[in-house]
Amino acid sequence: MVVNGLHKIYFFILLHWRDYSWYSSIMKLPIALVVWVFCLGLLTPVTHAQQNAIPVDPIETAIGTGNPAKIARTVQDIQSRIDTGSISYDLWRIWLPALMNTNHFSEVADLSLSASLARPGIEAIEPCMEFRAKALLAMGKANEALSAAKSYYNVCQLKNTGNALTLVSTCLSATHPDNPSQGQEFRYQQVMASASAYGTTQPSAEVSILKSIMIDPAPYETQINAYSRRLEFAEGIAYGNLLLAADRTSEAESAFRKLFKSADSQARLTQAIDGIARSLRAEDGNVARANAWLLSLQHATAMR
Repeated sequence: MVVNGLHKIYFFILLHWRDYSWYSSIMKLPIALVVWVFCLGLLTPVTHAQQNAIPVDPIETAIGTGNPAKIARTVQDIQSRIDTGSISYDLWRIWLPALMNTNHFSEVADLSLSASLARPGIEAIEPCMEFRAKALLAMGKANEALSAAKSYYNVCQLKNTGNALTLVSTCLSATHPDNPSQGQEFRYQQVMASASAYGTTQPSAEVSILKSIMIDPAPYETQINAYSRRLEFAEGIAYGNLLLAADRTSEAESAFRKLFKSADSQARLTQAIDGIARSLRAEDGNVARANAWLLSLQHATAMR
């Protein structure tokens, strides 16, 4: 149908030029040719590849070149973006995975920590902490990886607890090559603690392997002090996240409970509740009390 329509346009123009006696017949051919080429251009099919073309990310492309100098400049560019606060989702969705896939583990570990400190909202600190732990583990730095994995466990959303347990378990096995069952023991302990203490809002008396893992709080102190003086709600959430990453769990719980009392919308209330639950999980080293507290909230809401 489209082809027939374009043909009609072409022949209409060609035939009606006869009505203009003043127009030189010599000009008919080149102009008609232009019209015909124009019609052909409209008929040029769009290929499947063009329809589904994905925009090329220049940073990902630079990382994929394998050129050490170019990759070094690219890493510096990413760090500059972090330093100036220009941290986009591309960091943990594209760039860090690209660096991991090309075995640039040291760069991933450094960039992910910098990004976690510069943008400690849950959307950034959670994936960046996970990348840091995995990068350190790939570098053979099992003890540092274990600490980073605990930071990830502390800050991650409750729905990602299983993923965090797997990462901590893997790091535990790596730190105990003579006793690789340490990771399995940790997972078993998590399940048993949750089952035995389920339904209580009291702190768990179970001696958790997770609580024995130490985190160096030094990298977080400057940002913790800076965020402690900020008054915006979102910055309060970020402050609590930094406290969790540094394993200052009781302080994090206090910070989130203050936000819970001051929340003036359902969205903010949800964020504060999530922060309290994550703090309870981090304090006990399991999800039992966090789950019980969330159930108590649901029960109280249902009774209203």
